Amino acid sequence: MTRQSLAVAFGLFALVSVYAPSAQAHGEESRVAIEREESADPQAGTVTFEFQLIDFKTKTVLGEPDLAVSHTKKLHAFFFDPALKEFRHEHPAYVNSKWRVTTNLSVSGNYWFWVQGKIATDGEEFSASNRVKLIGGTPANPLPPNLGDVRLGTDQGSTVTLSQDSLVAKQESTLMLNFSHADGSKPNLTPYLGELAHIVGVPEDGDSLLHTHPMDTGTPNELMVHATFPEAGQYRLWIQFIDGGTLNIVPMAVTVNSK
Repeated sequence: MTRQSLAVAFGLFALVSVYAPSAQAHGEESRVAIEREESADPQAGTVTFEFQLIDFKTKTVLGEPDLAVSHTKKLHAFFFDPALKEFRHEHPAYVNSKWRVTTNLSVSGNYWFWVQGKIATDGEEFSASNRVKLIGGTPANPLPPNLGDVRLGTDQGSTVTLSQDSLVAKQESTLMLNFSHADGSKPNLTPYLGELAHIVGVPEDGDSLLHTHPMDTGTPNELMVHATFPEAGQYRLWIQFIDGGTLNIVPMAVTVNSK
């Protein structure tokens, strides 16, 4: 990005930031924005995206040296469709002065694209979002999202059961995760990206992102999660963990009350 285009970007941001959706990383409003360079809608399938990260606090473009390692990676990327059925967690690389990420999305739709990282100089965490329209794949999942209340899920033989306090917006809540196998064998949980599990939560409209991690309770195959949901409503949760060397992604859904 040239100095001139960077100046234009900052000027445009000043005009439209009041209308921008809230971008939240662990409850904080973002200071970073994504600038993608693609002009045509990409085809569904194996898709590669190139982008820049603009830090409006320091008025700089963020490269790899500007980010600290967070959960074993410099940058985390999340893709999910508006129906909250498709989900990917990837890790962009910094190549030829641009961030680049490749993922596989076979379903058409106007996806949310989120990134999360940490500024190296001051340790501030950030999230930034963009929309990515994919065409030419299998038909988009129907809208609006139909989340319901889902507290049990299975992926590749691993089952997760969720129990919870009453969830209230803007208040810390406790969720308990229990892991089991239908065949009676014992789960073997090992760290994934430095944590025993990653829990990503988004509301029905997809315009905020909650990413948190559990604590070991001392009870076999039970983890405790503390989370603060920014607003009331229904949320999709994706629980990622490694069991027996296999990465699992289990979708769930919870309702968060206003009080």
